Amino acid sequence: MKKWGYGVLALALAGATAACGKEDNAAQPAEEAGKPVAIEVERWVSVSVDVPPPDQDIVLQTIRKDLGIDLKYAFSSGKSDEWRAKLGARIGANDLPEAILFFNMADYRKAQEQGYLLPMNEVLKPNALPPNLKYATKEMLYTISDKNGVYHGIPARPPTMTNSLFIRKDWLDRLNLKMPTTTDELKAVMQAFAGNDPDGNGKKDTFGFSASGSSMNGQPFWQLLSAFTGDVRGSFWVDKAGKLRGGPVSGEFRHYLQYMNELMKSGAIDPDLATNNLDRVTQKAEQGQIGIFHNTGYPNAIVQNMKKLNPQAEVVLLPPITGPAGKASNNGKTNSPNGILSLTVKLKDQPEKVNKMIELANWMNGEQGARLLTFGIEGLNHKKTNGIITEFIAGSQSNYLSAYSIMGEPAIKTAPETVKVFYPDPFLYEQQMKLIGDKPEIGGIFAMGQAKEPTLYAADLSKYVTEMMLKFIYGNVPLDDKSWDEYTSTYLTKYKGRQYLDEIKRELTANGYLK
Repeated sequence: MKKWGYGVLALALAGATAACGKEDNAAQPAEEAGKPVAIEVERWVSVSVDVPPPDQDIVLQTIRKDLGIDLKYAFSSGKSDEWRAKLGARIGANDLPEAILFFNMADYRKAQEQGYLLPMNEVLKPNALPPNLKYATKEMLYTISDKNGVYHGIPARPPTMTNSLFIRKDWLDRLNLKMPTTTDELKAVMQAFAGNDPDGNGKKDTFGFSASGSSMNGQPFWQLLSAFTGDVRGSFWVDKAGKLRGGPVSGEFRHYLQYMNELMKSGAIDPDLATNNLDRVTQKAEQGQIGIFHNTGYPNAIVQNMKKLNPQAEVVLLPPITGPAGKASNNGKTNSPNGILSLTVKLKDQPEKVNKMIELANWMNGEQGARLLTFGIEGLNHKKTNGIITEFIAGSQSNYLSAYSIMGEPAIKTAPETVKVFYPDPFLYEQQMKLIGDKPEIGGIFAMGQAKEPTLYAADLSKYVTEMMLKFIYGNVPLDDKSWDEYTSTYLTKYKGRQYLDEIKRELTANGYLK
């Protein structure tokens, strides 16, 4: 295993961390020669995991043997706010772990401001990264840097996004409709689902589409948005000519709202859109009330509950449709990392441990680490046929493998041979491969690391836009020129949208994206 040495690391880290302006723990005594160095990682996981005892933990034993690291996880599950409180208490008591995995950019930004994270610019340079960390582009590092250009962590690999809209194929078949491929065809299908009794019960009790309206530019709307606006979030993006496009006061955005308003007026969209939550949308899908809905990954559990009421229910991925902005997408193009592994100032005088954490990150993204974290070991976590892994053994003995990774989902999870292991059913394999293959052509300026969103104005602007989107879609405010001009003026003046845009343009110009 190649060692990534950094000869002036101690001096560089001491100088870089002096700017933090915060006292830290005294330097720790050197580890015994030949003994694995102990490193604690504090992290949160969304569900409980069954980590085996150290002597039975094959991942830990491999890391100890091959990398010389005694990796100690401080796992927290349950509510993320409880983890934040726990971490805050540790910071307040000057009980820093050596490393923290941040799954949320807001938590990471707060930690940057508090000054207990170790700057990484001198040890992780874009042009000199370890081989398995070369996905960390300068744009990705830019997204996690502060206003002074300092980044305080190792970015995890961007997520493999498998969001999609799904459609009732049995409804299409019953109404003799083909799979829609354009926004006009999709509108006709939604209206038919609402008006032509697709479930055959003789009642007008179905709708073409439903979602939770609490986030009008969130994932359930991405395919619809990007068909009209280009970017999945309806945000700003830079075209090939170097011009700033999109945004919530653009003509493209207005066109999208007109489309949705027409669907609402015709009864094609669930009228409870504004008050739905995710549980309510799921319930409506399971009860056969909606024909198109969003899910992350194939909605197998929802479909099984559907079949209890209607054994003929059939749900498939709605392929990305083509609209005025071109081919839509269910997923966001991004340079944003799927988590940030930050080292704390506890390690500022311990270059060996800093080096070990970089080595660990590189290993987790390499062939050996990725395979172990994905499949575990034969007999316990997977089965082989003729030397090839053919079955993953799910259960408590395997649920900790993905939680062990502090570098995001291994790249091999998207390889066809890996997908077959986790989705042996031919239909589910086909659906998963289509989800993975849905690659957007356009990315928003913030997701692509071309600029940072001006946080001073962002929250108020987002709240205003979401409120107005619902009003426009429901028809409570008309989409005529007078109302649109009033909306645009309010966005630009009262909510400081002009200052917001001016800051973005200055930054994009300075970074060489606007021409």
